[in-house]
Amino acid sequence: DLAESLTQVLEMAAGLREVDARLSHFLTKEVASAWQIPAPGAVISFSGGVADCIESKLPGDAYKDLGPYLGQAIKKSALCKGKYRLGQETIRATVIGAGCHSAVLSGSTVFYREVTLPVQDLPVMGLPWKASKVEMQKKLQQAEDGFAMLAFSDLPQADYKIVTALAEKILWATGNKPVYVCLTGDFAKALGQKMALSAPQRPILCIDRIFATEGQYLDIGSPVGSALPVVIKTLVLEYGGAL
Repeated sequence: DLAESLTQVLEMAAGLREVDARLSHFLTKEVASAWQIPAPGAVISFSGGVADCIESKLPGDAYKDLGPYLGQAIKKSALCKGKYRLGQETIRATVIGAGCHSAVLSGSTVFYREVTLPVQDLPVMGLPWKASKVEMQKKLQQAEDGFAMLAFSDLPQADYKIVTALAEKILWATGNKPVYVCLTGDFAKALGQKMALSAPQRPILCIDRIFATEGQYLDIGSPVGSALPVVIKTLVLEYGGAL
């Protein structure tokens, strides 16, 4: 199956299986020019979302992706017969690619309530501020467990009507779940306070001055003065052809 085939490619890359044409599909140009078989006895290290699935006996549909199947296939393979270790701080992204991290501070007009910090690996879902509440809900349904950072980057100069309308749509779209909102404009506190008045029991995190886009992930740390430290994580992929 697919998980078994991917595991065999990993074995090729680690020098544990004879190389065939499949391996070339998974090597970017830069990596292919420098790749060589690891020295005998090298320790194999696993990171990312799949690493979390190697030792955990999860049901195949736990994350609605290939991660648990691939993790268990790796566990049974030659990759785990010798020395190997799992990353202590894994990034939940079951893809092969290069990562880019940048750390920034949010604006000082942030709002958060009943949210346990730090928050890690929130997927960013980009939306136009005029999106309907149904469009917002459908966007959130694409995220695992429905938890995501709604990012609005095209907001006009805020006024009371815009803030009120946006707050109402966000609260409806998120149901009873925690609210995570990211703005480029400078009125996160006003939006957060409006949502807090309408939904007094809901956990809310609303930050501004953050330029996050669809496909990125955010880590949000404990407060630094009146701001919050934010790590923006981007995955860079290169498509190598059909498998």
